[in-house]
Amino acid sequence: MTPNSGEAERLLGRECGDDDAADARAIAERFGAVVALSDVIAAPDGRGDVLSGVVVGLLARGAEPEQAAAWASYVHAAAGDRLAVQVGPLGYLASELLTEIPRVLVELGG
Repeated sequence: MTPNSGEAERLLGRECGDDDAADARAIAERFGAVVALSDVIAAPDGRGDVLSGVVVGLLARGAEPEQAAAWASYVHAAAGDRLAVQVGPLGYLASELLTEIPRVLVELGG
């Protein structure tokens, strides 16, 4: 499933919160499906992956699979580096990368 925010709200039966990862997991668990919501991919068993979401986003923008994987790996790491400077290397969650990823892409001209 690849709901936009309006569709996600209908699927959830409520407004989306600030945590895309939690919303994606809730939809995945409710419908027993893999869900791509914003930059997050979640599986029905509760697993989610920010990096995969970045890859999918870059693919959607027209990148070839190999290039999307390379760019996503760099952007994911750069977002982690930014968070490590702000809160320390062990002081953040993977879902917090979601706020940094768009900033990194803007800085790279993406």
